[in-house]
Amino acid sequence: MDHIQRIRKSIYYLDYDTSNLWQCINTTNTTWPSFKKSVLSYYLECDPTFLYTLSDLYNIVSATIQKGIQNVLDFSEYYRNFIWVYTYLSEHDKIGVFIAQPLFISAFDQNLQDKIDF
Repeated sequence: MDHIQRIRKSIYYLDYDTSNLWQCINTTNTTWPSFKKSVLSYYLECDPTFLYTLSDLYNIVSATIQKGIQNVLDFSEYYRNFIWVYTYLSEHDKIGVFIAQPLFISAFDQNLQDKIDF
């Protein structure tokens, strides 16, 4: 079976919506490996460099604002979660320090925010 036949057969067995999506891929002069790579580009969760997004960081901050930072344990949990996602995003050039610093501080009480100089 050649590459084109293999691609057509794989599309044939899909549900209607997925089949329509995969048919958008240009299969002219396409090999099976390049077709698989194109298909995977539709599924970001399969990309190991797409583990976290900026919205994940905003969600951490938002959850912390709602819960509040009442003690060292709360702060430690917030810091660990924030730094984990921030480091990932920073390593993949998806966030800069100028966004991260004010975002990190925004989870603190307003009185404390006023005292922080960054």
